[in-house]
Amino acid sequence: MTLADTVAGTRSIPQPRDCFAVAGLLLASAGLVSGALPLQSDVRRFVRLDQHYYGPLCLALAAGAAISVLPSRSRAAHQRCPDQGFV
Repeated sequence: MTLADTVAGTRSIPQPRDCFAVAGLLLASAGLVSGALPLQSDVRRFVRLDQHYYGPLCLALAAGAAISVLPSRSRAAHQRCPDQGFV
């Protein structure tokens, strides 16, 4: 397995212009995320939607995910009392 296959997923190494294009896009994305580059969108609208809808939705999804990984009471009871004939 070659380095290009490991890094880029192909047998040939990408051209330098392609690498610089990806690096530039990553740099611009990092600037937008960090707040270094100003966005021209309505930030107040997003904040309002985030507080009223997106935040509670994320909390509900996180709670559902947390509950889904907890062992259920019926499984825990069956595992504690195998001599009572529970399957």
